[in-house]
Amino acid sequence: MKLTRRQRRELAALGQQLAQDDPGLAEQLSRPGLRRARTHAGVVIGRVMFVLGLLMVLGGDLLSASTAVTLGAIVLLACWAPWQHGSDSARR
Repeated sequence: MKLTRRQRRELAALGQQLAQDDPGLAEQLSRPGLRRARTHAGVVIGRVMFVLGLLMVLGGDLLSASTAVTLGAIVLLACWAPWQHGSDSARR
């Protein structure tokens, strides 16, 4: 969405007013946003389950072990739940 020339002027004026009123806040807002390095536990659990499920499916396929393939598929199907829950919690 492009801003009109008038909107850009108004935004610049607001930025200058903020810099005069609260220089610390203006500096914080002018810095590029940094993502939090902390990952929610649900995301980590989901990723571990995803890798485990893939390994089980591939290993079961290579060894012709249908039980390992089936369990791996179940783990792969279930890995989205903690991953999604962790992603939603991290956004809040």
